[in-house]
Amino acid sequence: MAAVPCSPGDISISEKSTNSERNTTSMGRKRKHLDYESDSSSGDEGIPHNISRWHISDLYPLGIHFNRTFEDDTTGMFDVLAKSEQPFEANPLVQQTLDELKSKLTFDLPPLDGLPRLSMSYASSLINQLYNNTALLRQSVSTTDNMLNISLSYAVDFTQRIAFMLERLYRKKPTSKHLYTGMVGALARMCYLQDELGSVYQSEMRINNVDVISSPDLRLKGTLLNTDEEDLSQQISHLVVSVIELKHNSDSKEPVYKHKTRSENGCSDTNEDIAIHQLSFLDSAALGQHAGELLLEWQNSCFNPYIPGMIVSGTKVVMTLLHITQDHVNRLKNGWDLVPDEDKATIHYGKPLDLLVKEDRDILLETLFKLSLMNRNIDWFPG
Repeated sequence: MAAVPCSPGDISISEKSTNSERNTTSMGRKRKHLDYESDSSSGDEGIPHNISRWHISDLYPLGIHFNRTFEDDTTGMFDVLAKSEQPFEANPLVQQTLDELKSKLTFDLPPLDGLPRLSMSYASSLINQLYNNTALLRQSVSTTDNMLNISLSYAVDFTQRIAFMLERLYRKKPTSKHLYTGMVGALARMCYLQDELGSVYQSEMRINNVDVISSPDLRLKGTLLNTDEEDLSQQISHLVVSVIELKHNSDSKEPVYKHKTRSENGCSDTNEDIAIHQLSFLDSAALGQHAGELLLEWQNSCFNPYIPGMIVSGTKVVMTLLHITQDHVNRLKNGWDLVPDEDKATIHYGKPLDLLVKEDRDILLETLFKLSLMNRNIDWFPG
Protein backbone atom coordinates (compact mmCIF):
# COMPACT_ATOMS: atom_id res chain seq x y z
CA MET A 1 0.00 0.00 0.00
CA ALA A 2 1.50 3.34 -1.05
CA ALA A 3 1.56 5.86 1.73
CA VAL A 4 1.01 9.55 1.15
CA PRO A 5 4.46 11.03 0.68
CA CYS A 6 5.70 13.06 3.59
CA SER A 7 7.58 16.24 3.05
CA PRO A 8 11.37 15.87 2.98
CA GLY A 9 11.38 17.74 -0.31
CA ASP A 10 8.78 20.29 0.69
CA ILE A 11 9.48 23.78 1.84
CA SER A 12 9.04 23.67 5.61
CA ILE A 13 7.01 26.58 6.83
CA SER A 14 8.23 25.95 10.35
CA GLU A 15 11.80 26.57 9.19
CA LYS A 16 10.82 29.81 7.46
CA SER A 17 8.88 31.29 10.38
CA THR A 18 10.15 33.79 12.87
CA ASN A 19 9.89 30.97 15.34
CA SER A 20 13.26 29.69 14.11
CA GLU A 21 15.03 32.04 16.49
CA ARG A 22 13.77 30.18 19.53
CA ASN A 23 15.88 27.65 21.34
CA THR A 24 14.32 24.27 20.56
CA THR A 25 16.72 22.03 22.42
CA SER A 26 14.35 21.45 25.31
CA MET A 27 11.10 19.66 24.52
CA GLY A 28 9.67 20.18 27.98
CA ARG A 29 10.38 23.87 28.49
CA LYS A 30 7.45 26.27 28.14
CA ARG A 31 7.79 28.86 25.41
CA LYS A 32 8.79 32.28 26.67
CA HIS A 33 8.07 34.14 23.45
CA LEU A 34 4.88 34.00 21.40
CA ASP A 35 5.62 35.34 17.95
CA TYR A 36 2.17 34.76 16.54
CA GLU A 37 -0.14 37.35 15.13
CA SER A 38 -2.01 39.15 17.90
CA ASP A 39 -5.77 38.88 18.11
CA SER A 40 -8.09 40.70 20.48
CA SER A 41 -10.18 37.58 21.05
CA SER A 42 -7.29 35.69 22.59
CA GLY A 43 -6.81 38.18 25.37
CA ASP A 44 -2.99 38.01 25.19
CA GLU A 45 -0.45 38.08 22.40
CA GLY A 46 -0.78 34.77 20.57
CA ILE A 47 -2.73 32.85 18.00
CA PRO A 48 -6.40 33.85 17.59
CA HIS A 49 -8.81 32.20 20.00
CA ASN A 50 -11.30 31.39 17.23
CA ILE A 51 -10.22 29.37 14.20
CA SER A 52 -12.43 31.60 12.03
CA ARG A 53 -9.79 34.34 12.46
CA TRP A 54 -6.78 32.22 11.53
CA HIS A 55 -4.64 32.95 8.49
CA ILE A 56 -1.95 30.86 6.89
CA SER A 57 0.75 32.76 8.79
CA ASP A 58 -0.70 31.40 12.05
CA LEU A 59 0.37 27.93 10.94
CA TYR A 60 4.07 28.73 10.65
CA PRO A 61 4.96 28.63 14.36
CA LEU A 62 2.84 25.50 14.78
CA GLY A 63 4.97 23.51 12.35
CA ILE A 64 2.05 23.00 9.93
CA HIS A 65 2.31 23.63 6.21
CA PHE A 66 0.50 22.89 2.97
CA ASN A 67 2.32 20.57 0.60
CA ARG A 68 4.17 22.30 -2.21
CA THR A 69 2.25 20.62 -5.06
CA PHE A 70 -1.01 18.85 -5.80
CA GLU A 71 -1.26 15.11 -5.33
CA ASP A 72 -1.69 13.58 -8.79
CA ASP A 73 -4.31 11.04 -7.70
CA THR A 74 -7.00 12.53 -5.45
CA THR A 75 -8.59 9.18 -4.63
CA GLY A 76 -5.25 7.41 -4.18
CA MET A 77 -4.14 10.12 -1.77
CA PHE A 78 -6.28 8.42 0.88
CA ASP A 79 -4.93 4.88 0.41
CA VAL A 80 -2.76 5.43 3.47
CA LEU A 81 -5.93 5.44 5.61
CA ALA A 82 -7.01 1.90 4.71
CA LYS A 83 -7.18 -0.48 7.66
CA SER A 84 -7.80 -3.57 5.56
CA GLU A 85 -5.59 -5.27 3.01
CA GLN A 86 -8.66 -5.61 0.78
CA PRO A 87 -9.71 -2.51 -1.17
CA PHE A 88 -13.32 -1.47 -0.81
CA GLU A 89 -13.89 -2.52 -4.42
CA ALA A 90 -13.34 -6.14 -3.31
CA ASN A 91 -17.05 -6.27 -2.52
CA PRO A 92 -18.68 -6.37 -5.99
CA LEU A 93 -21.85 -4.70 -4.67
CA VAL A 94 -19.83 -1.64 -3.73
CA GLN A 95 -18.35 -1.22 -7.20
CA GLN A 96 -21.70 -1.96 -8.84
CA THR A 97 -23.44 0.70 -6.75
CA LEU A 98 -20.74 3.26 -7.48
CA ASP A 99 -20.80 2.54 -11.22
CA GLU A 100 -24.60 2.78 -11.33
CA LEU A 101 -24.53 6.07 -9.47
CA LYS A 102 -21.97 7.52 -11.87
CA SER A 103 -23.99 6.38 -14.88
CA LYS A 104 -27.20 7.94 -13.55
CA LEU A 105 -25.65 11.32 -12.73
CA THR A 106 -25.28 12.31 -16.38
CA PHE A 107 -25.22 16.12 -16.38
CA ASP A 108 -21.98 17.72 -17.53
CA LEU A 109 -21.84 21.53 -17.30
CA PRO A 110 -19.17 24.21 -17.67
CA PRO A 111 -17.36 25.25 -14.48
CA LEU A 112 -19.15 27.77 -12.31
CA ASP A 113 -16.72 30.63 -12.92
CA GLY A 114 -17.69 30.66 -16.61
CA LEU A 115 -21.44 30.33 -16.21
CA PRO A 116 -22.57 33.88 -15.36
CA ARG A 117 -21.26 35.16 -18.71
CA LEU A 118 -23.46 32.78 -20.71
CA SER A 119 -26.61 33.84 -22.50
CA MET A 120 -29.97 33.25 -20.87
CA SER A 121 -30.99 30.80 -23.60
CA TYR A 122 -27.89 28.69 -23.00
CA ALA A 123 -28.44 28.96 -19.26
CA SER A 124 -31.95 27.60 -19.70
CA SER A 125 -30.61 24.65 -21.68
CA LEU A 126 -28.20 23.80 -18.85
CA ILE A 127 -30.94 23.97 -16.25
CA ASN A 128 -33.14 21.78 -18.43
CA GLN A 129 -30.29 19.26 -18.58
CA LEU A 130 -30.37 19.13 -14.79
CA TYR A 131 -34.14 18.71 -14.66
CA ASN A 132 -33.95 15.91 -17.23
CA ASN A 133 -31.28 14.21 -15.14
CA THR A 134 -33.49 14.58 -12.06
CA ALA A 135 -36.37 12.92 -13.91
CA LEU A 136 -34.09 10.04 -14.93
CA LEU A 137 -32.98 9.58 -11.34
CA ARG A 138 -36.57 9.54 -10.09
CA GLN A 139 -37.45 6.83 -12.62
CA SER A 140 -34.44 4.78 -11.50
CA VAL A 141 -35.46 4.74 -7.84
CA SER A 142 -37.51 1.62 -7.12
CA THR A 143 -39.46 0.65 -4.04
CA THR A 144 -36.75 -1.87 -3.14
CA ASP A 145 -34.84 -0.67 -0.10
CA ASN A 146 -31.29 -1.39 -1.23
CA MET A 147 -28.16 0.72 -1.06
CA LEU A 148 -28.34 1.90 -4.67
CA ASN A 149 -31.85 3.28 -4.21
CA ILE A 150 -30.75 5.11 -1.08
CA SER A 151 -27.95 6.75 -3.07
CA LEU A 152 -30.22 7.59 -6.00
CA SER A 153 -32.75 9.28 -3.74
CA TYR A 154 -30.03 11.58 -2.42
CA ALA A 155 -28.83 12.14 -5.99
CA VAL A 156 -32.25 13.61 -6.78
CA ASP A 157 -31.78 16.10 -3.96
CA PHE A 158 -28.28 16.88 -5.20
CA THR A 159 -29.34 17.73 -8.77
CA GLN A 160 -32.26 19.83 -7.55
CA ARG A 161 -29.96 21.89 -5.35
CA ILE A 162 -27.59 22.53 -8.26
CA ALA A 163 -30.48 23.57 -10.52
CA PHE A 164 -31.68 26.00 -7.84
CA MET A 165 -28.18 27.45 -7.52
CA LEU A 166 -27.87 27.98 -11.29
CA GLU A 167 -31.27 29.66 -11.49
CA ARG A 168 -30.25 32.14 -8.81
CA LEU A 169 -26.96 32.87 -10.57
CA TYR A 170 -28.63 33.58 -13.90
CA ARG A 171 -31.12 35.90 -12.23
CA LYS A 172 -28.24 37.73 -10.52
CA LYS A 173 -29.54 36.67 -7.11
CA PRO A 174 -27.09 36.18 -4.23
CA THR A 175 -25.94 32.66 -3.42
CA SER A 176 -24.86 32.20 0.18
CA LYS A 177 -22.38 29.61 1.43
CA HIS A 178 -25.30 27.70 2.97
CA LEU A 179 -26.49 26.80 -0.52
CA TYR A 180 -23.15 25.15 -1.32
CA THR A 181 -23.05 23.52 2.11
CA GLY A 182 -26.36 21.85 1.28
CA MET A 183 -25.03 20.59 -2.06
CA VAL A 184 -22.00 19.00 -0.40
CA GLY A 185 -24.24 17.45 2.25
CA ALA A 186 -26.37 15.80 -0.45
CA LEU A 187 -23.23 14.54 -2.21
CA ALA A 188 -21.98 13.04 1.06
CA ARG A 189 -25.27 11.25 1.74
CA MET A 190 -25.05 9.63 -1.70
CA CYS A 191 -21.83 8.05 -0.45
CA TYR A 192 -23.23 6.86 2.92
CA LEU A 193 -21.77 9.69 4.95
CA GLN A 194 -23.85 11.67 7.40
CA ASP A 195 -23.51 15.44 7.16
CA GLU A 196 -23.60 17.25 10.48
CA LEU A 197 -23.53 21.02 10.82
CA GLY A 198 -20.38 22.15 12.57
CA SER A 199 -22.44 24.47 14.77
CA VAL A 200 -23.87 21.43 16.60
CA TYR A 201 -20.84 21.59 18.89
CA GLN A 202 -17.50 23.35 19.13
CA SER A 203 -14.19 21.56 18.95
CA GLU A 204 -11.65 22.75 21.48
CA MET A 205 -7.90 22.45 21.98
CA ARG A 206 -5.41 24.37 24.08
CA ILE A 207 -2.59 25.44 21.77
CA ASN A 208 0.44 27.29 23.08
CA ASN A 209 -1.44 28.52 26.14
CA VAL A 210 -4.45 29.73 24.14
CA ASP A 211 -7.84 28.00 24.35
CA VAL A 212 -8.78 27.63 20.68
CA ILE A 213 -12.29 26.80 19.44
CA SER A 214 -13.59 25.71 16.05
CA SER A 215 -16.95 25.09 14.37
CA PRO A 216 -16.38 23.83 10.80
CA ASP A 217 -19.18 24.23 8.29
CA LEU A 218 -19.75 20.46 8.14
CA ARG A 219 -18.52 17.28 9.74
CA LEU A 220 -19.00 14.17 7.61
CA LYS A 221 -19.39 10.97 9.60
CA GLY A 222 -20.05 7.32 8.90
CA THR A 223 -23.67 6.32 8.47
CA LEU A 224 -25.30 3.85 10.86
CA LEU A 225 -27.21 2.11 8.07
CA ASN A 226 -27.04 -1.67 8.56
CA THR A 227 -24.44 -1.43 11.32
CA ASP A 228 -24.05 -3.08 14.69
CA GLU A 229 -22.60 -1.85 17.96
CA GLU A 230 -19.05 -2.36 16.75
CA ASP A 231 -19.66 0.22 14.03
CA LEU A 232 -20.64 2.99 16.44
CA SER A 233 -17.05 4.20 16.24
CA GLN A 234 -17.86 5.35 12.70
CA GLN A 235 -19.64 8.33 14.24
CA ILE A 236 -16.18 9.76 14.83
CA SER A 237 -15.35 12.37 12.21
CA HIS A 238 -14.39 11.14 8.75
CA LEU A 239 -14.00 14.53 7.06
CA VAL A 240 -13.96 18.20 7.97
CA VAL A 241 -15.60 20.52 5.42
CA SER A 242 -14.82 24.23 5.06
CA VAL A 243 -17.16 26.16 2.76
CA ILE A 244 -15.79 29.46 1.44
CA GLU A 245 -18.07 32.47 1.08
CA LEU A 246 -17.83 33.55 -2.57
CA LYS A 247 -16.86 37.17 -3.18
CA HIS A 248 -18.60 39.09 -5.95
CA ASN A 249 -17.64 42.02 -8.13
CA SER A 250 -19.86 44.96 -7.22
CA ASP A 251 -20.88 45.61 -10.84
CA SER A 252 -21.27 42.21 -12.47
CA LYS A 253 -22.16 40.13 -9.42
CA GLU A 254 -19.98 37.39 -10.87
CA PRO A 255 -18.18 35.10 -8.43
CA VAL A 256 -14.56 36.08 -7.87
CA TYR A 257 -12.00 33.29 -7.70
CA LYS A 258 -8.85 35.42 -7.65
CA HIS A 259 -6.27 35.14 -4.91
CA LYS A 260 -7.13 37.78 -2.31
CA THR A 261 -4.80 39.85 -0.21
CA ARG A 262 -5.22 39.90 3.50
CA SER A 263 -6.81 43.31 3.91
CA GLU A 264 -8.80 43.11 7.12
CA ASN A 265 -5.79 43.85 9.30
CA GLY A 266 -3.53 45.45 6.74
CA CYS A 267 -1.35 42.40 6.25
CA SER A 268 -1.07 40.93 2.76
CA ASP A 269 -0.12 37.48 1.58
CA THR A 270 3.52 37.41 0.58
CA ASN A 271 5.01 35.95 -2.58
CA GLU A 272 6.50 33.30 -0.32
CA ASP A 273 3.01 32.28 0.82
CA ILE A 274 1.90 31.83 -2.77
CA ALA A 275 5.04 29.95 -3.80
CA ILE A 276 4.74 27.22 -1.18
CA HIS A 277 1.48 25.75 -2.43
CA GLN A 278 -0.72 25.54 -5.51
CA LEU A 279 -3.95 26.79 -3.94
CA SER A 280 -3.51 30.44 -4.89
CA PHE A 281 -7.20 30.76 -5.86
CA LEU A 282 -7.94 30.49 -2.12
CA ASP A 283 -6.97 33.32 0.19
CA SER A 284 -4.83 33.19 3.30
CA ALA A 285 -7.81 33.22 5.65
CA ALA A 286 -9.51 30.29 3.90
CA LEU A 287 -6.38 28.15 4.08
CA GLY A 288 -5.53 29.07 7.65
CA GLN A 289 -9.06 28.45 8.85
CA HIS A 290 -9.29 25.05 7.16
CA ALA A 291 -5.93 23.96 8.56
CA GLY A 292 -7.03 24.99 12.04
CA GLU A 293 -10.29 23.08 11.70
CA LEU A 294 -8.39 19.97 10.65
CA LEU A 295 -6.07 20.32 13.64
CA LEU A 296 -8.89 20.63 16.18
CA GLU A 297 -10.84 17.71 14.66
CA TRP A 298 -7.72 15.53 14.47
CA GLN A 299 -8.18 14.21 18.01
CA ASN A 300 -11.62 12.85 16.99
CA SER A 301 -10.53 11.32 13.69
CA CYS A 302 -11.15 7.63 13.09
CA PHE A 303 -8.11 7.78 10.78
CA ASN A 304 -5.73 9.20 13.39
CA PRO A 305 -2.89 10.28 12.88
CA TYR A 306 -4.57 11.55 9.71
CA ILE A 307 -7.69 13.66 9.27
CA PRO A 308 -9.27 14.12 5.80
CA GLY A 309 -10.92 17.36 4.81
CA MET A 310 -12.59 19.25 2.03
CA ILE A 311 -12.46 22.91 0.99
CA VAL A 312 -15.52 24.03 -0.98
CA SER A 313 -15.47 27.28 -2.97
CA GLY A 314 -18.65 27.53 -4.99
CA THR A 315 -18.80 24.26 -6.90
CA LYS A 316 -15.03 23.78 -6.73
CA VAL A 317 -13.90 21.13 -4.24
CA VAL A 318 -10.38 20.47 -2.97
CA MET A 319 -9.83 17.27 -0.98
CA THR A 320 -7.25 17.60 1.81
CA LEU A 321 -5.42 15.32 4.23
CA LEU A 322 -3.58 16.46 7.36
CA HIS A 323 -0.87 14.22 8.80
CA ILE A 324 0.42 15.17 12.25
CA THR A 325 1.94 13.00 14.97
CA GLN A 326 0.70 12.60 18.54
CA ASP A 327 4.02 13.92 19.88
CA HIS A 328 3.67 17.04 17.74
CA VAL A 329 0.12 17.64 19.01
CA ASN A 330 1.21 17.08 22.61
CA ARG A 331 3.89 19.76 22.29
CA LEU A 332 1.36 22.21 20.87
CA LYS A 333 -1.10 21.46 23.66
CA ASN A 334 1.53 21.94 26.35
CA GLY A 335 3.17 24.98 24.79
CA TRP A 336 6.50 23.19 24.47
CA ASP A 337 9.19 23.97 21.95
CA LEU A 338 8.85 22.01 18.73
CA VAL A 339 11.58 19.56 17.76
CA PRO A 340 13.28 20.56 14.49
CA ASP A 341 12.98 18.04 11.65
CA GLU A 342 10.38 16.06 13.62
CA ASP A 343 7.42 18.36 14.21
CA LYS A 344 6.51 19.08 10.60
CA ALA A 345 2.85 18.44 9.89
CA THR A 346 1.78 18.35 6.24
CA ILE A 347 -1.56 19.07 4.60
CA HIS A 348 -1.75 17.16 1.31
CA TYR A 349 -4.35 18.17 -1.26
CA GLY A 350 -5.71 17.14 -4.63
CA LYS A 351 -6.41 19.28 -7.67
CA PRO A 352 -9.63 21.36 -7.59
CA LEU A 353 -12.60 19.35 -8.84
CA ASP A 354 -15.87 20.87 -10.02
CA LEU A 355 -19.23 19.39 -9.02
CA LEU A 356 -20.71 20.52 -12.34
CA VAL A 357 -18.17 18.63 -14.47
CA LYS A 358 -18.97 14.93 -14.78
CA GLU A 359 -15.38 13.71 -14.90
CA ASP A 360 -14.52 15.68 -11.75
CA ARG A 361 -17.73 14.65 -9.99
CA ASP A 362 -17.05 10.97 -10.66
CA ILE A 363 -13.66 11.32 -8.96
CA LEU A 364 -15.31 12.93 -5.95
CA LEU A 365 -17.94 10.19 -5.75
CA GLU A 366 -15.29 7.48 -5.80
CA THR A 367 -13.21 9.31 -3.20
CA LEU A 368 -16.11 9.81 -0.79
CA PHE A 369 -17.29 6.23 -1.32
CA LYS A 370 -13.81 5.06 -0.43
CA LEU A 371 -13.57 7.22 2.69
CA SER A 372 -17.02 6.12 3.83
CA LEU A 373 -16.37 2.39 3.52
CA MET A 374 -12.63 1.85 3.90
CA ASN A 375 -12.76 1.87 7.70
CA ARG A 376 -15.37 -0.91 7.82
CA ASN A 377 -15.25 -4.64 7.43
CA ILE A 378 -15.41 -5.34 3.70
CA ASP A 379 -18.51 -7.51 4.17
CA TRP A 380 -20.49 -4.66 5.76
CA PHE A 381 -21.91 -3.36 2.47
CA PRO A 382 -25.25 -5.09 1.82
CA GLY A 383 -27.16 -5.43 -1.41
